[in-house]
Amino acid sequence: MITLALGCYAAESPAGRWEGMVRIPDRDLNIVIDLAQDSAGQWVGSAVLPGTGVRGAALSDIRVNGDEVSFGIKRVLGGPVLKGRVDGDAFTGNYEQAGNSAPFELRRTGSAQVEMPRKSTAVAAELQGDWVGEMQLMGRRFHVKLNLANQSSGKAAARLIVIGKQENVIPVDLVIQDEDTLTLVSFDDGITVDARLAKGSKEMSGSFTEGPLEAPLSLRMAEHKEHS
Repeated sequence: MITLALGCYAAESPAGRWEGMVRIPDRDLNIVIDLAQDSAGQWVGSAVLPGTGVRGAALSDIRVNGDEVSFGIKRVLGGPVLKGRVDGDAFTGNYEQAGNSAPFELRRTGSAQVEMPRKSTAVAAELQGDWVGEMQLMGRRFHVKLNLANQSSGKAAARLIVIGKQENVIPVDLVIQDEDTLTLVSFDDGITVDARLAKGSKEMSGSFTEGPLEAPLSLRMAEHKEHS
């Protein structure tokens, strides 16, 4: 007697690092997605959007149903959602944001490198207080105000104001000091400030990044404490 085995093929796992493009009209958005399962079998993931200042943004509502995969990207660029299908080392589908949709094409490039959400740190005493500065972005001059202060939680908080034709208060979600380097991140606005404190001075220099735009930024400690 000959026994015929009917094979049941498991859907391709979406675990891994995925890199590619979202085909937004007039431009392509580079994107890197890391997907993996934790020790409890739950899906976790993070996203990197090169050129936008977004790195290690947590994925939300990850759903895997056979070869169909969907997830959101938390607190970034208005909270886009990706819905697609995995076929071998290809992951294709639609990127949906604020009622708009664009196709994406990603390729599996290796093992997942999921970044856990970063947390704010305290800042050194010499960084606490009011800072003022200037920058030029898209040919326009802007004044910048920054207040840094450690909280009772042991983490620092920041108030960032950019002044052009009007005053814009930028919500700062993340404040990190690593030796002499300060990093501020606003997830919703896609803004990152990286600045380095010059040793023995009350000046910082670095960059202000908003999406694909980047501008040199210089800051100095205010002579008198400023309130906004």
